[in-house]
Amino acid sequence: MMARPAVHTGNNEATSGFKMAVEPDLGAIRGVRKLLERLGAEVGLERQTVNQLVLAAEDVLANIIDHGLHGSPRADIRVCVELTGDDVVMEFSDNGRPFNPLSAPMPDLESPVEHRPVGGLGVFLVKQITERQSYARECDRNVFRVWKRR
Repeated sequence: MMARPAVHTGNNEATSGFKMAVEPDLGAIRGVRKLLERLGAEVGLERQTVNQLVLAAEDVLANIIDHGLHGSPRADIRVCVELTGDDVVMEFSDNGRPFNPLSAPMPDLESPVEHRPVGGLGVFLVKQITERQSYARECDRNVFRVWKRR
């Protein structure tokens, strides 16, 4: 399902953003990337900020699709992006098994690459390029939010 960035109004304050459902297929991530790029252009975000938002979204969604849903035919992934005040807030929710990405162990950054286990860098990277992250289990859904300064 594709959505177009829109201006939402509420509480007398206009905010830009979008909400969309994402198919549980890695190819579907392109749609989120395109919307983030369009939204960034429409509201004048710096290219570096857009690139970091895209990188974070791609990693979070890839982890949900690859690890959280296990090919479930009833997979339900939703993305909500909102510009509020000085931040871009991205919320990712899914009905996969409970998993708090913030509890993932710190990756080994000291050992030679050939001796490091595969994986684990994505969550670390998301933590590095966003200012804040939160996780909650709400109504049988994983809800992961990240805040990125505009």
